[in-house]
Amino acid sequence: MTRHPRAAWIVFGLPVIIGLAGAGLVWSWSGDLPDQIARHWGGSGAADGFSSLTASIATTLAVGPGLALLAGAVIWALKVPSRVTAAITVGLTSFVIGLDLATTGAQRGLEDASDVELSTWWFLVAIGASVIGCVAGVLLTPRDRYEGSRPDDPVPAASSANWSGVVRSQVFLGISGVISLAGVALLFLPSLGFMIGVILVLTGLPLLATAWWRVSIDQHGVRLRTFLPWPVWRVTADRITGAELTTIGPGDVGGWGLRMTPRGTSLAYQRGEAVVIHRRDARPLSIVIDDASGAAAAVNAQIRAD
Repeated sequence: MTRHPRAAWIVFGLPVIIGLAGAGLVWSWSGDLPDQIARHWGGSGAADGFSSLTASIATTLAVGPGLALLAGAVIWALKVPSRVTAAITVGLTSFVIGLDLATTGAQRGLEDASDVELSTWWFLVAIGASVIGCVAGVLLTPRDRYEGSRPDDPVPAASSANWSGVVRSQVFLGISGVISLAGVALLFLPSLGFMIGVILVLTGLPLLATAWWRVSIDQHGVRLRTFLPWPVWRVTADRITGAELTTIGPGDVGGWGLRMTPRGTSLAYQRGEAVVIHRRDARPLSIVIDDASGAAAAVNAQIRAD
C-alpha cells in the first residue's frame, strides 16, 4: 500500500485546525461567559462540574485533537486505509469540538453557569458535526494505491458468469434489531433518555445494515449490497484479476462482519470456505459464503470472457 503524501496532512493536520478554530471561537466569547463555566451535567440535566475558560479550552483540545491524533497514529501504524483513518480522526475531533461549542455557547450572557438550561439539541449538534467531519475526512483524503494481486490457484471458470448468494448472521440481525428498536423507543423520552436513544440508533443501524449481504456476480463484475439502500460495494470486471478459494473465519480477519486489514478486505460471520477475489488496484476481497467455489468459478468466467 502506498499512501498519497497529502493523506498525512488530512489525517493529522485537519484535526489540529478544527481544534484550534473551535478553541479560538470559544475564546472570542470570553467576555460573554461566566467566570466559571459548566463542563459536566448530571443525569437530571443540572450542571455539576465547573472550570475556568482556560482550563476548559485546554481540556477540550486534549480530549478532541489530542485523542484523535493518538488514535490516528496507532491506526496509521496498523496500515488501515488513509480514508478510514481520516474519517476517525476528523470525525472524533469534530464531535468533541461541536459538543464544546454547543454547551459553551449556551452559557453566553449568564452570570452563573449553573443557570444554564440545555436541551437535547446540543447533543444533535455534536452528532451532526461528527458526521460532517467523517464525510469531509473521506472526501479530502486521496485514495491509497495498491499493487494488486493475482490468484495462485485459480478455480476453473464456469460456463456462466452469473451467480448470486447471501451472507448473513442471524445473531447479528437479532442483536442489531433489538438495539435499534430500543433506541427508537428511547427517542420519545426527554433529556438523557433521548441522548441514549440517539447513541443506540447510531450503533444499531450500521450493525443492522451490515448483518445481511447479497453477493451478485455477472458480466459487469461483483456487487455486494445490504437489504438497505446503502451501503453498496461494487468491483467492476476490469479491476478483477481472478478468484480462488481459501478457508477463513472471523478470528483470522480481526472479527465478525466486514473487516479491513493490511492483508485485505474480508466479510466473514463464521468459519468456512471463502471466495478470494483478487484485484488489480486493491487488496484481495475474501467472502465466506455458501457455494464459494461457484462464486469463484463465475468470477473467473468473467476473466475468460474478457
